[in-house]
Amino acid sequence: MVTIVRNLNITTSHHHNTSPPHHHNISTSQHHNMAPYIIALLTALLVVLFVLEWRHQRRLSTRVHLMREALHNRDFMFRLPTDSIMPGERELQKMLNEMGGEINQLMARSEVESWQRLTRVLTHEIMNAVTPIQSITQAYIGSKMVKGTPLEEGIQAIYDTSRSLSAFVESYRKMTQLQTVNLEEIDLQRLVTNLQTLYHNLTWHVDLANVQTLHADASMMH
Repeated sequence: MVTIVRNLNITTSHHHNTSPPHHHNISTSQHHNMAPYIIALLTALLVVLFVLEWRHQRRLSTRVHLMREALHNRDFMFRLPTDSIMPGERELQKMLNEMGGEINQLMARSEVESWQRLTRVLTHEIMNAVTPIQSITQAYIGSKMVKGTPLEEGIQAIYDTSRSLSAFVESYRKMTQLQTVNLEEIDLQRLVTNLQTLYHNLTWHVDLANVQTLHADASMMH
């Protein structure tokens, strides 16, 4: 009786000791089977991240190239879009766009000031040359030696041209202001005669049968 109980206990003990290793082997085998899929997933994720970063860097390089070309061509009104970029890069691009606009305004203001200085110098020199011509021709026109002679038309044309040039220069002393137009009735026959006298070496074909006068600014017609 004692022998039978002992054998039963040994058999039961042996059964309980051999069962757990069987379940542990199944779990380890499942982990080994999932490892290649996890490695493949991580590899694919790294590849996607690398491609996205590469494309992002290419876009940044293109932006830098475009801005460099704009600076080289002195095109400070050039703008780049601020969408589809990182928040920090977006703020930097906005600042660069605003900086380009400010530089363009400063350059435009500097160019206007330079033109104004140049205009003042040119108008001064032109007026110094034209004023004596206008005074001398006006004196000759009233002279009895010229009155009624062929020289009268030529001197009158020189006087009219110098007076128109003086008015033109005077009206453009300030480039930031528009020229005031002084409309009046102009005798076309007289205007053409003066031009023919100045450019006598040209062949003229003029027909003023239907038009005798013109409503315009005489200083702008020379």
